[in-house]
Amino acid sequence: MKTYSYMDMLAAFKINFAHPGGGTLTNKLLEEVTIDSKSRVLDAGCGTGETARIIADTFHCVVDAIDAHSAMAKEAVKRSENNERVNVQEASVENLPFESDTFDLVLSESVLAFTDRKKALKELRRVLKKGGCLLINEMSVIHPLEDKEREKIQSFYGASSLFTVNDWINAIRGASFKHIELIEAKETGAFNEEAMAIPIPVNAEAALLDVLDAHMELTDRNRDKLGHAVILCQK
Repeated sequence: MKTYSYMDMLAAFKINFAHPGGGTLTNKLLEEVTIDSKSRVLDAGCGTGETARIIADTFHCVVDAIDAHSAMAKEAVKRSENNERVNVQEASVENLPFESDTFDLVLSESVLAFTDRKKALKELRRVLKKGGCLLINEMSVIHPLEDKEREKIQSFYGASSLFTVNDWINAIRGASFKHIELIEAKETGAFNEEAMAIPIPVNAEAALLDVLDAHMELTDRNRDKLGHAVILCQK
């Protein structure tokens, strides 16, 4: 039987908002930043491209979107092929295919936890214009985890480590961002259940359903310990 990762499962089921707070929180966060038709925005880790589409259609601005997962990137390309404001490509947040000082805003939701964070933050800062903003929404440890449970979570999601809210703030500060503002930090489970409230194909592979079940079990078991941190900062 073929084995699948958590990211493979999200791509196979074309889940739009597999990040803390789901689409509801994304829309709320967009109210925290200034975007107009002249803004250049990067959705760093775009998944199916739904957030990039929303930003482009709402603010009538150009949005670049990247994702390192091939199937996700292909789905995002497919969904944006008739949207002239959205440009999608397969790429890693650790090695962005853009010139320095390009973007007014970079949005990254549930992406940095699965990267080399030091390298990724350096890249995100590089592509921002001076005075540009980075808005992140990331899985965070809200209350201490037992070592065995921490290891299970890291292994399942492919995270190199699990950060507390303070860890995230210190990492962002270490990348030379300024005006760091904690917008929100609370328990939610690692990923919002809204993201999973979609019809699952009747012919879905058993191995993919096993990954989904494992995800739900992990989040339910650690609901009072895992949450998210939303942080806004500036170059």
